[in-house]
Amino acid sequence: MRITLVVDRYYPFIGGIEQYVRGLSMQLTGDGHNVTIITAPAPRKPQEEEAIEGLIIRSSAIEGASPNPGKALSNSSQIAREIARTEPDVVYANNHASLGAIRAAQSLGLPVVYGCHGWGL
Repeated sequence: MRITLVVDRYYPFIGGIEQYVRGLSMQLTGDGHNVTIITAPAPRKPQEEEAIEGLIIRSSAIEGASPNPGKALSNSSQIAREIARTEPDVVYANNHASLGAIRAAQSLGLPVVYGCHGWGL
């Protein structure tokens, strides 16, 4: 199965959400799924990177979602373009980027799973 995870912050940032999503993606990849993580840009990291847990796409469409989830919502059409190019069977939307990811997945007619870790939404 092709699974795209959308999260506002991801490794190399260290925190509960980042570690949770990384662990989830590593488990899914280990189970034979094709995983892509769409997240915000990170300092000194490439826009796209193959990692043990899958393809990581760092997109400006997700940038700023942590302090302002509405920003991801207003960028949902950009997020939809990023999701569409990964050709997923399902989208997993996590935390502050989830508002935009849910709307994006719905606009593409894709099933979406929402996971909330912590507070804020």
